[in-house]
Amino acid sequence: MYARIAPASDHALHMPSHIFIQLGLWDVAASSNERSWEASVAEAEKSGVASSVSWHALNWLEYAYLQQGRHRAARALLDTALRRMGARSDTLPGIDPKFSLDEMRFMYAAHTGDWAWDAGTEIRLAERSTRGVMREVAQMYRSAVTSQMRGMVARAVPDRLVAYADSVADSQSARSAKAWGQHLAATLAARSASRSAAIEALRAHAGIDTAAPNGPTSRLVTAELLGQLLLAEGRGAEAVTAFEQSLRLHPRRSPALLGLARARKMTGDRAGAARAYRDLLVNWHTADTDLPELAEAKAGALLAN
Repeated sequence: MYARIAPASDHALHMPSHIFIQLGLWDVAASSNERSWEASVAEAEKSGVASSVSWHALNWLEYAYLQQGRHRAARALLDTALRRMGARSDTLPGIDPKFSLDEMRFMYAAHTGDWAWDAGTEIRLAERSTRGVMREVAQMYRSAVTSQMRGMVARAVPDRLVAYADSVADSQSARSAKAWGQHLAATLAARSASRSAAIEALRAHAGIDTAAPNGPTSRLVTAELLGQLLLAEGRGAEAVTAFEQSLRLHPRRSPALLGLARARKMTGDRAGAARAYRDLLVNWHTADTDLPELAEAKAGALLAN
C-alpha cells in the first residue's frame, strides 16, 4: 500500500523496496525503484537541480535487475549514471552521488564478471558522520577487491581498514570498518593460489554475516565465495550448506540459487536441484535471452522428471 500511496514522492516509492529486497521479491523491488527514479527525475527537472535525482533508487534498481538476470538493463543504468554524473561522481554534492557510481560498477562486475574498469578513486568526506564513514570504508573494500580481480595489487588491505576503524571515535563506525576489513580478508583469501587454503580461510570467516542486510549487497557474499570454491573441489554436500547459509540471509538471491542448484546436482539430489533451478527461473522470467546460465536453468528445472 505504501508503495502506491504517494506516486509523486520518490522516497515513498523507494522505501518499501527495503522489504521487497529482504524477501527476494525482485519484480516489485524493480518496479518500486523504477517509479522512484522516474519521480525523482521529474522533480529534478521541475526544480532545475539536475543533481538532486535519487541515485539511491538507481543503485537499488540495478541490484534488482541483476537478480532478474537483466544484465543489459543494469548496464544501461550505469550509462544513465555516467551521463548524469560525468566521470567524477566524487565532486557532486551529497553522500549518495559520491559513492553510487562506484557501488553500481562493483555490483555489476560482481554479477557479470566484468571487472574491466578502474578500481575507483578512494573518497574522503569532510563530514565525520556515521553514514559517511561507513560509505568510505565500503568504498575502500570495493577498490581493493576490484584491483585484486583485475590482477593488480590491492590498494587497501584488511589491516588498513582495521587501523582506520581504530582512528574513528564513533563506535558504530568503528565496528562497521572492522567488519568490512574482515570481509576484505575473506574475499582476498578466496583469490589465494591454494584453493584448499582459500577454503579454510573462508571457513574461518564464516561467522561474519549474521544479519540480513536491508538493501543491496554491495560486497561479495562470503558464503557464496566458499560455495563456489567447494564446487570447484567437487565437495557438493559442503557447497549445499554454504549456499543455503547465503539464502537464509539473502532470500531468493540469484547467484546463491544457481550455486545451490549446481551443488545439489553434484550430490545426486536431482529433485532438489530442479527445485532450485525452478526458483531461479522465477527470478529470471524476464532475463536476457542470451544470459549464459539461462539454458542451464531451463534444462535443470526438468531434472526430476
